Amino acid sequence: MLVITTTNRFEMQKNLSEIAVDVLLETGVYISAKVATVEEYEQMKNFNTGFYQNIARESVTIELNRNAYRRSRVQAEGCEDSI
Repeated sequence: MLVITTTNRFEMQKNLSEIAVDVLLETGVYISAKVATVEEYEQMKNFNTGFYQNIARESVTIELNRNAYRRSRVQAEGCEDSI
């Protein structure tokens, strides 16, 4: 999985790694989660790396609305009042 972010890449990688470990422990499925900034992704395109070629060929784009995501996480945790 590749996540392209405009926020702190390192914090996003930490969060994704924690989720990937949870998924592995619960299901036995390993998720390789990578995070890149928009600039890093553009560099991959310019250098036409094998990783980028795989992304271009096989990717599915999912756009995330951060506010909707935050609301759903808070509601799932039972803390709707803190929004």
